[in-house]
Amino acid sequence: MIAKASLELALPSSIPTHCHNVTKLWSRLDHVFISENSIGMVTACDTLTEHRGINTDHIPILTELSLGLVTSEVKPIPNFRDMDWKEF
Repeated sequence: MIAKASLELALPSSIPTHCHNVTKLWSRLDHVFISENSIGMVTACDTLTEHRGINTDHIPILTELSLGLVTSEVKPIPNFRDMDWKEF
């Protein structure tokens, strides 16, 4: 399904995302996917182990994207109420 949806793995495969409560071994249960068209926008994708909550076994994942902002010129909108119709 992942390949069919043209998704790529944004979080590198070597980063663990889950600590088992009993064995205390780290594993990889959580994944971050992004479309193949947007993979070039990923500037960072990593886990925040220092922000692990109390009594939780998963850790937060931070994904940063480089999104460009295209601005356009503001064009004046005609105000028909201010028009002098007799002169027009």
